[in-house]
This record gives sequence, structure tokens and C-alpha cells, in this order.
Amino acid sequence: MKIVVAGGRSKADFLIGSLLEKKHEVTVINDEEAYCRYLSEKYNIPVVVGNPCKRYVLEEAEIDHADILIALRPGDPDNLAICQTAKKNIPCGTGSGNRFQSQKCFCLQKARCKYGHIRNVYDCKDY
Repeated sequence: MKIVVAGGRSKADFLIGSLLEKKHEVTVINDEEAYCRYLSEKYNIPVVVGNPCKRYVLEEAEIDHADILIALRPGDPDNLAICQTAKKNIPCGTGSGNRFQSQKCFCLQKARCKYGHIRNVYDCKDY
């Protein structure tokens, strides 16, 4: 699957590694240029520097070709804005909080909503 990860730092880093182990195609959007450079060098993946709340940044990450978008900004309002901006036919997930193990996400597809652990978002059967 083609998965876009928007925002996040350690959560994003861990999730990207897990997704790549499962042979998913991952693109990252982050507004911190130095962190983007780090992720690009570590994983050799496409990285877009910019605010994922902006449609033109999502378009640069080819969001319309993604199977899933995972928004990992620190605040839920940002994550909701990212998902609302990106959501056409793309399932979106959000996560925030202090402990990764307690992270939750919303896996959205069409009118249905599924709630699960973010580390298992790529295992959602609806995709």
C-alpha cells in the first residue's frame, strides 16, 4: 500500500520503520526541514517539507494516489484538518498523546469508521 505519514517525530519514525518492514510504500510530510533530511537519509524514502494542513503540500506528496494517510501532529485539531483536507477517497488515521502504545487512530473509509491501535493501522481489513 502507498501510505503517507504527516507530522510526528519519534512516533512517525517508529511507524515508518514498521510500515517499511511490511513492504509498504511510505511518503512523509513534515514541516521541520532537518527532520525531513534525517528521515530521507535513514529510510531512503520520499519526504516533503511543509505544513501538511495545506492542500498544496498534500498534493506535492501525491496524496491523491495514497491508500492511507496517517496524521501524527501533536494536536488533534491539526490532525483533523489534515484528514479533512486530504479526505476524498483516502482512509485517514490520527494519533496524539505521550505514550505510543496508547495511541489510537481512526481508520476512515467511505462512511464507515474503525477504531484501533495506530501501530496496526496497516492491518485494518477494510483496506
